[in-house]
Amino acid sequence: MNLCAPVDSPPFPGMQVASACQAGAGLAWKEPIPSHLQKGGLSRMRNSFRLLSLCLASLCSLGAAGCIILPIRTPTVIQNPNGEKQLLPRFALVPGVSTRQQVEDEYKAFSVDSGAPNLFWGRFRKSQWYFIVAVGGLGAADVGGGRTWGTYNILVTFDRDGSVKTSEIVRDSQLIDRLVAMHNNHEFPPFDFSQPVTAGGWSGPAPSTTFDLDLSPGGVVVTRRKPGRVVHKVLQPRPPEVFQIPLAQIAVIKTGYTEDANAIPVTIRFAEKTQLGTHVSFVTRPAGLLTLVRCIEQVRPQNLGGKGTEPPNSPGTANPLSQ
Repeated sequence: MNLCAPVDSPPFPGMQVASACQAGAGLAWKEPIPSHLQKGGLSRMRNSFRLLSLCLASLCSLGAAGCIILPIRTPTVIQNPNGEKQLLPRFALVPGVSTRQQVEDEYKAFSVDSGAPNLFWGRFRKSQWYFIVAVGGLGAADVGGGRTWGTYNILVTFDRDGSVKTSEIVRDSQLIDRLVAMHNNHEFPPFDFSQPVTAGGWSGPAPSTTFDLDLSPGGVVVTRRKPGRVVHKVLQPRPPEVFQIPLAQIAVIKTGYTEDANAIPVTIRFAEKTQLGTHVSFVTRPAGLLTLVRCIEQVRPQNLGGKGTEPPNSPGTANPLSQ
């Protein structure tokens, strides 16, 4: 995965992404903020959506039957991990010049806990499309719609003196491969396993099933705790279930989508059927995902993301931001 590869298609308009190999480059707005992202622009968009929705409803009421799905390209909307609309900073990250304090000050609204001392991790959701759906006919129609979102990660590493070393923006779909490549490039300190290495997660609505993962060179001990059940109007706790999974059984880790940018859905697929089945799925925090990837790659380097595991600067590998 080449950090020095040119970026042909940035993940959002007006932004550029650079690595330490690009002198004087960084994350920055190339142009002034578009007028449609300023105050009042989104209100006008909403009025246009309402008018178009009424038009679709009228068409359906005239006798159109079936379902109409209309995608509309809109100005880019960005949300921070708290779900608040917010523009990305104009501040450029310059390798060897920008400091960690500057990064944390400028991008604090997008920051999440990385669990690694030399990594700043930011997350945001981006939307460029709105879909209007009309269902029905013969005088009646139901009209609805909503935005489609993608989640992105701002990954910034630092030298020992606290200066920016690399900076990039990675889609969630490419996150595992990127974290593996960063590990292979020795961006993270190794675990010594003298202290417990743990990660956690949950699944389902509250009260959720929780997962505790104890990681070691011998494998992963998964403790699953399901919510209690009511017996004779009394809530009875369930005993925890404990599963021992050898690291050799972990084949691929995939990420999913959730509206909460502070959380990452994870599916771990096993090479063979285990006590947990062929896979286990849960939601974890970014720091938990990074801990899991670092531990597995340190003990038994493998192809966790399902793609190549070449080091970042090896020839023939592409920067995910250029795809």
